Amino acid sequence: MLNSFINKACYTLFIILFSTINCVGQDVVERDVNNKLAVVLNGNVGSVMPFPFSNVPDDASADMMIRPFVGIQLNRPLSPNLYLKLSAMYSNKSVGFNTTLKNQLYNGYIEQNINGKIVEGYIEDAYFTGVSSGFYKLQYVETNLSIAAKMSDKGAVYLGIYFAYLLNGENEIIVDGTISLAPDIPPISDRFERTEDYASYINKSDFGFQIGIERKIYKKINGNIQLSSGLHSIYNSGLEAIDFTMLNMYLAFGFTYYLGHNIFL
Repeated sequence: MLNSFINKACYTLFIILFSTINCVGQDVVERDVNNKLAVVLNGNVGSVMPFPFSNVPDDASADMMIRPFVGIQLNRPLSPNLYLKLSAMYSNKSVGFNTTLKNQLYNGYIEQNINGKIVEGYIEDAYFTGVSSGFYKLQYVETNLSIAAKMSDKGAVYLGIYFAYLLNGENEIIVDGTISLAPDIPPISDRFERTEDYASYINKSDFGFQIGIERKIYKKINGNIQLSSGLHSIYNSGLEAIDFTMLNMYLAFGFTYYLGHNIFL
């Protein structure tokens, strides 16, 4: 019920923000120099990270992919040194991973050879040791709201929040190893190999915070770098195989092109 409410709220916020920016667009460009409309052309790179971070295996590796983070942004001055940043964005967050796990808590299905017959059953509070690999491919529409403080006549720092609605999510995890009923005891099967599709467990919404830097480069062009992190797991409570929080943590970088006046005059 909570997820349904968040989904509707995110979608409504996106529609309102997009409509507002679209309606004021002509005024922004032609008359109202107080509002600054801009096009954001960024790339996203990062990963889905376990939290607490102590759950990150020592030898974990990620194949980070630069993906688009693009949209439109409305900047509204509040004072000579403060301004609001409102944006409607398309965000692609994708990453591949590979890691070795030891005594990782596992809840899920397992095949066992019982009297020469392969039987599949559900097991709880078991332990997996072996190799895990896979990928996340998540596409969102986002609304972003930040407050920025100018640190000079050409640069600013900002802090804000984002709400995201999932357009499409793909998540496949491959495990290859053994399952035991307690840490460091002989496994209950010679080999445990399974491909799990967790796409159906991905939440339809995400929200979190962002912090960034914006700096004027040339006339109407600014450069920007932004770090964002989710504040709740990308998975819903129906997924029992992972017993810790998984957060979207991404770095966005690129350019902002102002259609009218630059926020830094």
